[in-house]
Amino acid sequence: MLQVVTDGTSSGDSEVSLAQSVTSPNKASPYSDMIALRCTDGVLFVHRFKLETMPKLHSLVSPHHELNILGVSAAAGHVLVNFLYKGYYDVALSWNAGRVTKTRDAELLRCSFDVYATARQYDIDSLAILAQDDIESRTVHLEPAEALAAVKKACPLPDTKDEWLRNYTKTLLNAAYPSIEAFLTSTIMAADHAEETMSITEMLLRTVISSTMERELEEKTEREAVEEAARAELRPELEALEAKKTRRGNRYLNPTSHPHPKWYKVAARITGLLYT
Repeated sequence: MLQVVTDGTSSGDSEVSLAQSVTSPNKASPYSDMIALRCTDGVLFVHRFKLETMPKLHSLVSPHHELNILGVSAAAGHVLVNFLYKGYYDVALSWNAGRVTKTRDAELLRCSFDVYATARQYDIDSLAILAQDDIESRTVHLEPAEALAAVKKACPLPDTKDEWLRNYTKTLLNAAYPSIEAFLTSTIMAADHAEETMSITEMLLRTVISSTMERELEEKTEREAVEEAARAELRPELEALEAKKTRRGNRYLNPTSHPHPKWYKVAARITGLLYT
């Protein structure tokens, strides 16, 4: 049994009353004990005995038979509830069916990352593995930079021990940015592309990148100024040397300017014989 209310703000009282009206610890049937699963943009209902298969998640149920997972979208909540009842991974396509393909693919990828983060948070290992498979299959339809943007939004505070996510992002980074310079000059770490909130690690990384780029620009400007000053200082000597070389070349190329034209012609003939 799965019920969904998409507007969680305008019908909050009715949702709670619905959950309470069908929920009573005195009722014998487990199918009468319902939990209201409050997501960021909607509310779903699930039987308590199904939720009990996920102990960490079930432990958060309030005395009013509610479970607040406000950091999880209703689309991700659908995947979670579907997994509880059917045991497989299924994304509700109707919620964004009218969008263009590229936008839909990006949103479905973010939804799967949302599911993955939720599964890891509440120790639902089998669902996390299914989410990984779905993420990898959807990534091939997007540009690496778009997939990285989805990671940033869905996993703002990733677990440092998450080896799969680390390898996944490494693969995307290698595909999107062939060099450190390409990464530093990209928009993914620019301040105007940051989310409203970020981890202290990301804030430090952004600061380091910004400082590094400013320092490199200053060093480049200073280096160019020194090189230009050196060229300006040596320019008279270089020009005099170049003029001397030119005069010397003209002297030997023109027999009449040689101090001994006769011997120049003999030397020229000998040189011609040696190289023919």
